[in-house]
Amino acid sequence: MVAECRVAILMASFNGEHFLPEQLVSIGQQDHVSWDLWVSDDGSNDGTLNQLEIFANGFSDFAMLESPTLPRKQHVFLLKGPRQGVAANFYHLVEKVYASAFKHYQAFAFADQDDVWFPDKLSRALSTILVCERPVSSEGAAAPLLWCSEVRVFDSRGEMKAGSITKIPHGFKPGLEHALTQNVVRGNTCVLNRAAFEQIHLCRPRTPIVMHDWWFYLVISASPGGLILHDPRPSLAYRQHEANQVGEADSFRSRVKRRRKAWQGQVRLWNDIHIAAIRELQQHASDRLIEDLWQARDKLQEVCVASRTRSLGARFRALRLLREARLRRIGWLQNLFMDFLVLTGRF
Repeated sequence: MVAECRVAILMASFNGEHFLPEQLVSIGQQDHVSWDLWVSDDGSNDGTLNQLEIFANGFSDFAMLESPTLPRKQHVFLLKGPRQGVAANFYHLVEKVYASAFKHYQAFAFADQDDVWFPDKLSRALSTILVCERPVSSEGAAAPLLWCSEVRVFDSRGEMKAGSITKIPHGFKPGLEHALTQNVVRGNTCVLNRAAFEQIHLCRPRTPIVMHDWWFYLVISASPGGLILHDPRPSLAYRQHEANQVGEADSFRSRVKRRRKAWQGQVRLWNDIHIAAIRELQQHASDRLIEDLWQARDKLQEVCVASRTRSLGARFRALRLLREARLRRIGWLQNLFMDFLVLTGRF
């Protein structure tokens, strides 16, 4: 039953006093009421902690986590972040929640400090997850499931921006080949079942990663029975402002900006980060993932090496290798631009 599912909401905070109150109110107004909020603050020096204290009316006692069950009321737990950036802060939360409270929760949601959740966000995610959960082994182990959705984009004044709903084509199925070259999992919408949360913990990165949500996409796509459950309906209002870590409205201006960054070396850097992180992961979690991930990494590395040589013939060979590896992005125009990056040595 959806109503019986207790959810741990993991939020990374840093100097969010201007937008945090509205987000906290939206969490408090969820029609699914069985949740606890875990916040890792990365050293805020504004009114963020005060806002959290007002919302929580004092922070919950960590000692209660030792009991077999938690009281029905919602709790807020505050942690000190590692001060190493947003991805490290979220993974700090993953490790702490898994170590101290995993037994208490049936699902795990991720939240940014400056969004506004729609009231049915959690209930929609949980309903989909419960319908799709199934065993993937003779021992009855559940499939790792990651639910995510589209978002509506608002500016700092709360007004909808042009091109605000970023759409994934109907029928597109997120998968491993796609996960290596493009991220469609919006971390601020993610809700994971227990199997998926355990998987992202066991497969936590040992080297820097691009972003935590992209890493979730890679890990779950490569896990036995793992599924990305993408909901085309927006589940929250994503607020676009100058302090955002990542993300933009899907406008012409933002697309030009992303192409320029790719030309300047961003895609090349991301590929190197993924290759290094997956290689390191293979040493620690090879029994938790399918062999396809290691093979896909090798193919990506082969394309990168061939693309970065001075020989034009080698670069055309890299293009052929890209096709054979079935590495892809959404839409013919994005794939054409990826081909261009390969041929110009910027992949």
